[in-house]
Amino acid sequence: MMVLVSSALTGSVLADEQGSGVGAQVASFENGTMTADGAVDFSASPLDGYAPLCVTFTVHGLLGEYFWDFGDGTTSNSQNPVHCYQNVGSYWVKLQYSAGQNTGEVSKVDYIRVKDPVTRVDYDATPLNGTVPLTVQFSVIGNPTTLHWDFDDGQESSEKNPVHQYQQSGYYSPLLTYCADSACDKISKYNYIEVSSGEEINFTAEDLGGVAPLSTKFIATGQADTYAWDFGDGTTSYEQDPGHYYTQPGNYTVSLTYSIDGATYTVTRSDYIHVTSRYAPDFNASPRSGMAPLCVEMDMTSQPQSWLWMFGDDVTSPDAHGSHCYGVGGRYDLGLHYCYNGYCSDVVKPRYITVTSPRIYTDPGNDEATVKFRTDAGDGLRFLWEFGDSATSDSAGPTHRYDEPGEYNVTLSVLGTCGCTAKASTKVSVNPKKPLDFSGTPLEGCAPHSVQFTESSSGSPEKRRWDFGDGETSEERNPFHSYRFPGIYTPTLVVSYTDHEENITKPDYISVHGIPQPSFLINPESGVAPATITFTDTTSGYESKRSWDFGDGVTGTEARMEHRYDQDGVYNVSLTVWGEGDCHGMVTRTVKIAGQQELRYDLTGLPRIGLTPLSTSYKVSGNPYQWTIDFGDGQTTSEQNPFHTYASPGFYSPKLHVCDADGCEDIVKPNYVAVIPPEYQNLTLVQGWNLVSVPVSLEPGQDTMGIFAGVDTASHSLYSWDSTTEQWKRVNKDTPFDPLTAVWIYAVKDVQIPLPFASTSLEGNLSRSLSPGWNLVSFPGIGKAAPGAVLGELGWSYLLGFNAQSQKYDVPVEKGKDEQELLDPQRGYWVYMEDPGELNPPIYNSH
Repeated sequence: MMVLVSSALTGSVLADEQGSGVGAQVASFENGTMTADGAVDFSASPLDGYAPLCVTFTVHGLLGEYFWDFGDGTTSNSQNPVHCYQNVGSYWVKLQYSAGQNTGEVSKVDYIRVKDPVTRVDYDATPLNGTVPLTVQFSVIGNPTTLHWDFDDGQESSEKNPVHQYQQSGYYSPLLTYCADSACDKISKYNYIEVSSGEEINFTAEDLGGVAPLSTKFIATGQADTYAWDFGDGTTSYEQDPGHYYTQPGNYTVSLTYSIDGATYTVTRSDYIHVTSRYAPDFNASPRSGMAPLCVEMDMTSQPQSWLWMFGDDVTSPDAHGSHCYGVGGRYDLGLHYCYNGYCSDVVKPRYITVTSPRIYTDPGNDEATVKFRTDAGDGLRFLWEFGDSATSDSAGPTHRYDEPGEYNVTLSVLGTCGCTAKASTKVSVNPKKPLDFSGTPLEGCAPHSVQFTESSSGSPEKRRWDFGDGETSEERNPFHSYRFPGIYTPTLVVSYTDHEENITKPDYISVHGIPQPSFLINPESGVAPATITFTDTTSGYESKRSWDFGDGVTGTEARMEHRYDQDGVYNVSLTVWGEGDCHGMVTRTVKIAGQQELRYDLTGLPRIGLTPLSTSYKVSGNPYQWTIDFGDGQTTSEQNPFHTYASPGFYSPKLHVCDADGCEDIVKPNYVAVIPPEYQNLTLVQGWNLVSVPVSLEPGQDTMGIFAGVDTASHSLYSWDSTTEQWKRVNKDTPFDPLTAVWIYAVKDVQIPLPFASTSLEGNLSRSLSPGWNLVSFPGIGKAAPGAVLGELGWSYLLGFNAQSQKYDVPVEKGKDEQELLDPQRGYWVYMEDPGELNPPIYNSH
């Protein structure tokens, strides 16, 4: 692979190895003025908020001219404007842009959302930081109808302005869930509360229980400024480690209030001290924790005269050895009501039994309608599953398939060994979805090609994004898109749901074919009936199918055709050529055929093309009284059939001045004779890649790429560039080679190709259609010419030549700035067109 790149150009032209392929691109210069087509988009920040809402808009893409429509009746021409919305609502923002040849509009529906300040809900808190334990006052701003607090430490509240105490150090992000004006939302403030560890204050007691009277000592851990104890029996103390005497049976809640740096905190232990009467029984239970259904056995010590077990779930039992089944999860106070010698009391152990409820877990099945169920309930139990659609199962982990989509309430009953039943429930949503898909029609066509896309998705996606594969996008459900340029395109559709995204890509789904741009030569362009005119197809980059219409009812299909016109008139000759996908283009030109009576006198000569010096034999037809021939080089004669030699290279326009009884007239033959300098006799190829053309037309039958048949190209193919499809085209020996065609050819060594110039065909009728973007062309002539003289008023911006000696590109020529470089008709050139145009080059160095 060889890369041909100039120092100022970031793009490259590549030619393949062993004829395997080629790629090319001429990209941007260092100053950024020569660029490929680019997409334009915009973003905004913020996208929502309360009125008045000021939004900054930012353009992404090419620099150019912009027109903003903010959707509220106001506009702007700034590139990156700031606009303030005063009214509540959702706004459709549009950006129209013009950047060189790139024009278009970017439209975003409901892009900016402005909310009503009356509905604003927020919250604050004080203090926002402190040491453990930290008591925080939360306050709601606004008027929500319902609310719920999650303090981020496992605690919750439904109060409007709750007071909450954080017991552990760390950073907390409180979450407020609220509903107001039929709309619900959430507010979370990240790391809003900071609680540092400080020196942790707590307390213990030496004796937590016993028979009344009970003496115990309380010990405070950590260092505080002040201490205030509440022993739960109506007495207090301000010592750091007080002792206390409980005289009556009961369960006592103890609180320690302390202060640090003026801040007051409280530590409370509910039912911390247990004091029983002298004759109070005691008990224990096993197990004290487990999953429902949980069977617990109670055992009593110091049996009283009568008793009643209180299991904490509104169930009691007078049995000596209590046995109870807990079917619902929770923390239960286990107690014993007893009587002894007329004294009755309760022994209660708060939150003594811990029961967790079984849970239901679900996993996806083999399809969208199948759900796998499992539970964390213990082994050896009996199960009953109710799936919500009348179906049941007694398996520990069943799999169930739902026949209809919908939301189902699933219930699990777990039967314990001691008689009670634990229940668990959950909801499952079953909505068998068909896979995301889309279709497009038609899938193939000629550029520009329009396709109707149709989305096939399940449910209600929140948004979607189409990428059509050509740099263009859409958020419509079923967009209608036009592909402007030939190519194979891979569209992608991404749809977004609340909790996930789905996407589908269809590789090489759309085929867009280029429309050929026909061109042909006419030799001669006019004549006297009967006249035989030669038509030559010079179209590049298409398949071999063509059709001629000679304007007189006669048609043809050959690449070169001779046609005879027997009648005078102006004939519209059209050539239609077909490319890939049956795409075709047509061009029409005119041929003027004069009658014998219209042309009384004429001047003809042969040969009309040749090397210096060129000797041409002229003939005056008709019978004028007198005549003079001006050969176009300053020499004249009055001979009727003179023989004239042109000594200098150039294009010559001989003139015949004739007189008869009706008067005198001049018959001029513009650029009739081409005298070619000796240096153009051969086309010189140097070692490496060459970008070449021919200066004038070659002899019919030898005006093809077959003139390179003897060149050793090291198996490299010959290439030309088709600007219509923006693709490289291999050329073969039968491909026409005219002065407007440039070809890349590789030579193993320096070689000279003899050029068989035509004897009669000149370049006055050459033309070539140029497309927007890069075109690879050459120019006829017998000497060098300035770019302005070659391209005239065409809408071009850059011209780039290739130096075969250095194997590098020349410095680019920019229109209107540096056109001093002269173009060589034996070389090819890249021309960047801003607009389409028709290249009809004049003949240079005319005389």
